[in-house]
Amino acid sequence: MSQEDREVLDRFTTWPREVVTKGGDVVGFLMRIVPQDFMEASIAQVERTTSVMRSIDWLANPVHARKSGASLVVEAGDVKTRLRYCAWLSRVFHLLHRNGMVYGDLSLTNVLYSDARDNPVMLIDTDPVRVASKSPPLAQATSPGMRPPEARGANATREQDVETDRFKLAVLLYNVLGASMRIDPKLSAVQGKIDSTGVQMFVAALGGDRDRRPSAEEWYRYFYARYTALIEFPKITGLHVEPAHGLAGQSVTVRWQVQGQEALVLHTPWGTVHDLGVSAPDSLQITLQNSGQFKLVATNSNGATEMLSDVVHVFTPPRINFVNVPALQDVSRVITGIEIEPLSRLLEPERNVEWVDDLLRQVTPPQLPEVVGNASLQVPDLGSMMLSADGLSGALTDALNVADREVGRDPVRRSSTLDIIRFLWTPR
Repeated sequence: MSQEDREVLDRFTTWPREVVTKGGDVVGFLMRIVPQDFMEASIAQVERTTSVMRSIDWLANPVHARKSGASLVVEAGDVKTRLRYCAWLSRVFHLLHRNGMVYGDLSLTNVLYSDARDNPVMLIDTDPVRVASKSPPLAQATSPGMRPPEARGANATREQDVETDRFKLAVLLYNVLGASMRIDPKLSAVQGKIDSTGVQMFVAALGGDRDRRPSAEEWYRYFYARYTALIEFPKITGLHVEPAHGLAGQSVTVRWQVQGQEALVLHTPWGTVHDLGVSAPDSLQITLQNSGQFKLVATNSNGATEMLSDVVHVFTPPRINFVNVPALQDVSRVITGIEIEPLSRLLEPERNVEWVDDLLRQVTPPQLPEVVGNASLQVPDLGSMMLSADGLSGALTDALNVADREVGRDPVRRSSTLDIIRFLWTPR
């Protein structure tokens, strides 16, 4: 090991420091005495003053620690302090694993804790630790409640390695962070104390897939980032809506990136408030109602931070109204599709165009074929018999222009009238 690693090992563990020999034979070793910072006065009813080591089972059970008269009791809701202990614990195990060491018999009673700022945890009982390719092949014990999935059942293996250590470390971290001695399938004890990333790390660490278990270094980086985020104002680094526009009633996904939140609230443009859990996923599906901006508010003990999204444009879907089709016998209605008088009031309120309707009544309806279009489907093809929307507009405009010119000069002649009727009837 490097000198720096040796110093860290001696600082955070009771690793043997010297070998004791007699006549050339190894008869023992010298270990560091546990510092007083990790000791508690015993409440045992004896005449003399005694002391006991403050193991993290007291940290995982604050009620027991208080009843035992501990001088250092961390309340279950003191998340920042518990995150700090988890970060230090992960750092120590990262040191061991990086140097090829497997602790093996990890439990709540062989890790001590103190209130020291630079030396808050210590590993004791290091005699079962095995160093890869150096230690003799002796079986390592497993404490109750620490047996990984691969060590259970008929095909269980007794060999322990870094992956089994990672499982046991995750159990320990859960006990400390959740202030709980037991792990339930829903991970209830840590819900609301860490974000969705941390929850998913616990899911992977406590599962049967050895390759998915987070390393001690990954745990250290996560807990350190979470702790430092909580001692500052929360940070919102992103708020996005996908897609950024849509129809009313359509679902969109709101995504965010937040650090250091102890509470999280999402406000919609239409006034709905979603109280998001700290451990909830970093996205939410919402049904659009109207346009506007979403607002995300993150809060912790230091204050609140908020961020607005870009404007989300919401469109109302078009309504389709079915209308009655004019009877085929009324050819004048087939040609125009609308009544002339209502159209004149809408477009030309000052102009009297009743003469157009009179002219249309003089038209003799043409003889329509009995079957047109696709005979097998019996679908009439009237496209060539009717004006398009553009054709109707153009025909009316041209007819009114002709009327304006003739009204301004001589009375309307028969030939001009026939020309207008002929023009209106001609398919466009």
